[in-house]
Amino acid sequence: MDKKLTHIALIIVCFFNLNLKPSAGALDATFNPVGTPPGTVRYPTTSITLTGRALAVQTDGSVVIVGSVSTTSNAALVRYTNAGDLDPSFGSGGLVSTIIGTNSAFFGVAIQPDGKIVVAGFGTLAGVDTFLSARYNTDGTLDASFGTGGIVTTPIGATAAAAFDLLLQPDGKIVAAGRSGGITQFVVVRYTTTGTLDGTFGTGGIVTTTLGAATSGNAVTLQPDGKIVVGGQSGSPATFTVVRYTTLGVLDTTFGGTGIVTTTIGGSSTINDIMMQTTTGKIIAVGQRNLVGINNFTIARYNLDGTLDATFGSSGITTTAIGSSCQAFGAAIQQNGSIVASGSSQQPTTTFTLARYTINGTLDTLFGSAGVVLTPYAGSGTSGIARRVVIQNNGRIVAAGVFDNALGGARYFGDSIIIDVCA
Repeated sequence: MDKKLTHIALIIVCFFNLNLKPSAGALDATFNPVGTPPGTVRYPTTSITLTGRALAVQTDGSVVIVGSVSTTSNAALVRYTNAGDLDPSFGSGGLVSTIIGTNSAFFGVAIQPDGKIVVAGFGTLAGVDTFLSARYNTDGTLDASFGTGGIVTTPIGATAAAAFDLLLQPDGKIVAAGRSGGITQFVVVRYTTTGTLDGTFGTGGIVTTTLGAATSGNAVTLQPDGKIVVGGQSGSPATFTVVRYTTLGVLDTTFGGTGIVTTTIGGSSTINDIMMQTTTGKIIAVGQRNLVGINNFTIARYNLDGTLDATFGSSGITTTAIGSSCQAFGAAIQQNGSIVASGSSQQPTTTFTLARYTINGTLDTLFGSAGVVLTPYAGSGTSGIARRVVIQNNGRIVAAGVFDNALGGARYFGDSIIIDVCA
């Protein structure tokens, strides 16, 4: 009799266990279980204040977030373990702060196959903002085999310049993209694996494309054929702008006829992230549109010839109103082609926000609440911005940016899963 009761009890437990499962978009509480809420991290502000700009995930699940130290104007990296703890084996208690000129910040980060960390941003030297790249060893020390003591600064003419994103080519070369020319030019710089300018690319490793006022190359991606695609804005009002270069750094005239494609989406618009959707082989550009003072998440999908893909969203474009206003700063593509966009929305305070779209640009109602996830941080302040987002190998979603005016991040379940203790 006791054995029968035990079996019945086990069946009941298993039944309820199978029906209590984390939903897609739910915070992963195994990542910093003591966070507020669990599943989130925020760098303590007892002595310094950090701002998060971008992130990368290592093969062991550790999360590297880059940005700057607001209180000292130094570029910075922070590493969290897969469990969401500051990694004591990295820098000083998980933090690396690097003085580069009088002011510096990192905006892009990538992990090499050997685990070394490559970053890009800007450093202010002699009063002028300069393209900046650096490489760190896995313990957070600068890699002396890269540039000068691990750092490379690249003046782009005599005017201010900054790198906002970077990528690693399959051959190990580093491509950084940003702006120069007093905010009139897209700029792309390619470095060798040792940090020297790649003379086979553009002019001495540098390519500039003048597009007029309010121009900025904000993100870069690589096509399978090696062509380089940069997304950003140009013109007044600012307009979605995509530029494609050949492997040698020449404007690719098979893209939009000139290598340059601008897309008017009403009001002003900006691309903040760009990537290849491998399931379709097409280009995804993510940012925001501002119409009558109100921002919307905005995504466009382009064919490889630069035309908008009419099968995506409405004639190639999707806009989403979240809260009273919202901005998308980053995006990542899941294995099935779904697009996870990260940013902020007014709820009414600025809130850490994710939205997921199906492969063809409609909000995915299986994610969060009608396709949207809001993550308020239970701190003393109110701000939250998800600057960038990545997909881990196990399908979990990691976003980073700012929580309560300090560097922070969160990890989410990518899909509904069943944790079956009765298997």
